[in-house]
Amino acid sequence: MKIGIDIDGVLCNWAQGFHNLLCDVVGEKRPFVVPTQWDLGNTSWTPEQIDLGWEAIRNTRDWWITLEPYRDNVNALRAFFGGGDDFYYVTSRTPSDGFSVLKQTQHWLDSLDLLLHGCSILVVDKPSFKRNVVLGLALDKFIDDKLETVVDGHPSTDWYLLSREWNKSGRPNNIKVVDTLEEYLNAPVCRLPPG
Repeated sequence: MKIGIDIDGVLCNWAQGFHNLLCDVVGEKRPFVVPTQWDLGNTSWTPEQIDLGWEAIRNTRDWWITLEPYRDNVNALRAFFGGGDDFYYVTSRTPSDGFSVLKQTQHWLDSLDLLLHGCSILVVDKPSFKRNVVLGLALDKFIDDKLETVVDGHPSTDWYLLSREWNKSGRPNNIKVVDTLEEYLNAPVCRLPPG
């Protein structure tokens, strides 16, 4: 089986890492609150501060290596390896200083023993590009935490939404939602009919 997995929000805690970066950039420690919108629009950060955070990512050496994993999901994926499946990490990341985003992503996955034989990494510029990558790779199933990416998914692949606070609002009834990566990995492939 060809299994696709997003990284940020699925395997790593991007929201916490971005929050910590914003605290450093603004020079103000704030408690972390899990966002309820994917673009962080509902947090205590202003749009201008969020823009500063993106600029800080671009100027921070190897920022993507610093992110903390969601341990439960990492452990579930490790336990699932070995069954002969091919794994494709498809992620959208802003370039940062230092190594390329691809090399940073490789290092991060390798440090967690998630880059084994039969694994490929694809980094795209925008989340909306994932649909065509997944389609071109003919993946059997793909999981993401961004609602719009899953809703836009082509019916030739089984698309799953990993339930997060930031994707609970506005979910259509016809998408597959899982609470854990383990649940996704163990789900049979059962594509939705086109249309």
